[in-house]
Amino acid sequence: MAGLLKKQRLLIAAGFVIVAVGNGAWFWALNYGEPVRYVWSNEVFGAAYTLGYGLLAWATWAWFRWLEGAPTPGAGLTKALRLAGIANLAFAIGVLAVTYDSAHHAITLPYHGRLSIAVPATDGLQLLGFCLVSVGFWSAASKLRIGTTTDSTSADEATTATFA
Repeated sequence: MAGLLKKQRLLIAAGFVIVAVGNGAWFWALNYGEPVRYVWSNEVFGAAYTLGYGLLAWATWAWFRWLEGAPTPGAGLTKALRLAGIANLAFAIGVLAVTYDSAHHAITLPYHGRLSIAVPATDGLQLLGFCLVSVGFWSAASKLRIGTTTDSTSADEATTATFA
């Protein structure tokens, strides 16, 4: 199974990194020009969120590497991978609503010295990241299901040939 999930691993890791970068940029754009004493809780939230999604990218990378080298096929994980894909799609839908709202405010409200257009752009970056992650998990589930069926068929043929 070596290399079976390489594209999906890259897609999911890139998606989580994009979410992390998008959130870091969102935090910076949202708090641009504000005194630090007013945003300390936002700083903790922004740093934790960014670090958390960076760590998720790393954890997913390690997990998929393990799946590729596992001695047994991971067909039983297809349901979990699809649920992870659906969960990230739900995150994407939530970020889509926030992106729409922040873009609407950036266009309709007067400029107040903030980076108004940067906030919806960073929301859109996070939206892109969650969509990539969702597609990556769903594709990995399909690949494991298909790859496992092929591998088990060839294993059965090899066993039959050995005992024949």
